[in-house]
This record gives sequence, C-alpha cells and structure tokens, in this order.
Amino acid sequence: DIKYTVYSPDSGIAQTKVLGELPEKTFWLDLNKPSPEELRQLGHRFKIHPLTIEDIQVLDDREKCEMFEDYLFICVRTVDQTPTLVDGLGRPLPIPVNVYIILFKDFILTVHSGPLPHIPHVLRRIDQDRRFGGLTPDWIMYTILDDVVDEFMPSIRIMELESDSIEDLVMVLSQSDRHEMLRRIGAARKRVVHLMRLLKPKIDVMKSLTKRNEDRLQAHTRTYLRDI
Repeated sequence: DIKYTVYSPDSGIAQTKVLGELPEKTFWLDLNKPSPEELRQLGHRFKIHPLTIEDIQVLDDREKCEMFEDYLFICVRTVDQTPTLVDGLGRPLPIPVNVYIILFKDFILTVHSGPLPHIPHVLRRIDQDRRFGGLTPDWIMYTILDDVVDEFMPSIRIMELESDSIEDLVMVLSQSDRHEMLRRIGAARKRVVHLMRLLKPKIDVMKSLTKRNEDRLQAHTRTYLRDI
C-alpha cells in the first residue's frame, strides 16, 4: 500500500501514502501505482512537462530517452517473473513492466505501476556502497538500469540450456520423436523473439544516454553506463 518511498543520504529511507507528507527536499522519490491526480500534483510540484506526465499515465511502453530543459525522461521495460504468459510448452515467459525515470541534476523520480524488486535492490546497493561517497541521482539511475538488465539473465540462461539440449537431441531422435522436438523448437523460437523484443530497444536507450546526453551525467556514471 506504500505509494511513496523517499531516500536521502542524510535521513535515509522514508515511506508514506500521502504526497503532502513528503519532505521539502528529496534526493530520490519512488512512486508506486500513481493515480491521475497524483501524477498531476507531481507534475506541478516538480515542473514536469505535460507530455512526460501523459506518457506515464497512459503507460507508454516505448523504451526511450528524451531530453527536456530541466531533466531527462527515460522509459525502460523490465520483467515480472510471475508466470502469467507461457510459451508453446506451457512454460512461463517474463511479463513486461514499464519503469519511468525522470532525472534532474540534483533529484531523481522513478514511477511504476506495481511493486518491483529493483527499488529494494538499489536501496541495498546504496547502503553497501555509500561508504565510498559520491552518491548522485545519475548513479541511482545507472543502478536501476543495471538491475533491470540483470533481471533478464535467468531467462537468457534458460534459453542457453534449451538450445544446447535441442542441439544434442535433434540428431539422434527417431522419426516418431521429431514431432515433439518441433514443438520444443517452436517454443524456443517464441521465447527468443519475446526476449529480443524486450532487450533490443535498450541498446538505443543506452546509446542516447552515453553519447547524446554526456553533459548531463557525471564522468564516473558514464563509465558505469558503458558497462551495462
């Protein structure tokens, strides 16, 4: 039921259900399941362009990095591992979920339409790394994107194992067993296409961040982004 999670290097983590209870100064604000009215209030409070608010409200799933006068607007698709989609053999496929990031010079806002593992993952990573100092909003953006990409690794590993298994078996099967193998190949193809659709747009997002918006990012953050 928590709507707002706020993080500040000075005061740590705070959570609230009401926008009016937020502190005056915030470093990272995460919003879960916003209503149209809450988005309108956020847009007014942080001077966010109406086009950005509209994209979030309609759940626009085009992965992109857009430059506005005071901030960068980034949309990426992560995955929910809850099995509601299946391939041709009834095995679960990862479900796409939108994550919206609004990056100001001294502040970062993240918005999503349901609980995500990335937020607690990043908060734990901040807690582990804060002794090094130098925590910036663009570094938080990097850790979120890095965690989003990592979320695909189990699905990729499954496809690697399935491809190896098909390769080993296809040459030794009898004629009667080949129909089942064709079903496995079809299911594997569906999984590959599904993952490609989710992963390929991220290349353009990363290129835009690292090549067209260098002046808005810290030098050390650009190094980490290239690693993704």
